[in-house]
Amino acid sequence: MLATTLPYLTLIRRRADIDSVLRVEGAHRNFCGESTVIIQLARLRKLPVVGFAMAVACLTSPDCSWAIHFDYLVEQDSTGNLVTGSNDFDSNTQTIPDRLFYRDLDVNFFGSDPGFSAVSQTNVPTGYFALPANTPVSFDLLGMPLYASTVSNLWYWNGHDSDPVNFQPVSLGTTLTMNIGFTKATVDGSSSNVTGFTIQTTDSTGAIHRHPNYQLAGGPGGVPSEGLYMIAEQTRMPGLQHSIPFYTIFVTDSISDASYNAAVQWGLTHLLLPGDVTNDAVVNGLDIAAIASHWLVSGPIADANYDGVVNGLDIALVASNWLHTSGGGSGIAAAVPEPLSVWLAVLSVAGAAVMLRCRMSQAQRS
Repeated sequence: MLATTLPYLTLIRRRADIDSVLRVEGAHRNFCGESTVIIQLARLRKLPVVGFAMAVACLTSPDCSWAIHFDYLVEQDSTGNLVTGSNDFDSNTQTIPDRLFYRDLDVNFFGSDPGFSAVSQTNVPTGYFALPANTPVSFDLLGMPLYASTVSNLWYWNGHDSDPVNFQPVSLGTTLTMNIGFTKATVDGSSSNVTGFTIQTTDSTGAIHRHPNYQLAGGPGGVPSEGLYMIAEQTRMPGLQHSIPFYTIFVTDSISDASYNAAVQWGLTHLLLPGDVTNDAVVNGLDIAAIASHWLVSGPIADANYDGVVNGLDIALVASNWLHTSGGGSGIAAAVPEPLSVWLAVLSVAGAAVMLRCRMSQAQRS
């Protein structure tokens, strides 16, 4: 299988899925058109010699178009906010914004992608700026809300082709650890944020490039379940505002491409729509109701703008995206005008929320 229905996103995951027999691993790789190829044969199932030779030839061919080395990109915007994107080393293409990433884990539930990168100003996409020189870049793992009801720092879906995508907190004992050397950060499905560590200090041009390791462990019987695992992260740096959350879905070795593609589509439609705090791919009254029920509560549930508290700014974001829906792989659909009736409805719900919380507080005190 050399292509699927999601060519770009899928190929960065199935980077050597020739008849599901060749696995390519390693941290620093540039396959297409490069003279040096690092190939670790982690799995080889009765592959004929001719087939193996064709596989290697394809990987080393200058015409190979697979995105093998595809990392997080961290830069800053004009107001001093860190932003995330993608860095395709094979084509030397940098894209901002990007907040959804996909990689596979090997048969031992291990991976070393995506890495973290930043580039000098020459290669930063238009409208964004290189990071300050000689400054550490760090990350954190976040308690991630889904469906405006549950927060978990590690989500799981079993990946059954017949099931709709349904991420839930991982089973007790399952963990995912990121590490560089002896420095590590581990998430376990709890609602807690986990402080990460410094990935690397920028050089004189503001550039970094380093790959942490990712290791799943634990789970039923001490072995992680096959499936798809999802984390949320933010990047931070002294003197700049931390990035808004970005998401990575890790896929274990036995999961089919059909399930992988389903998870990709789900992520594109349910995680990236501004104002959609209920993750149902549309901004509507359900999002207003979720904000109302968490009014003036510290996030992350219903915190549409990721500023740490649910308030009028979240209402404003919902209103400005009223009835927007997510488009398959293209992000947000065309804008829908917000008539006065929408704003009045939003304000009335917000007012009702405030009154309800005041009455509940009074009842609790009496």
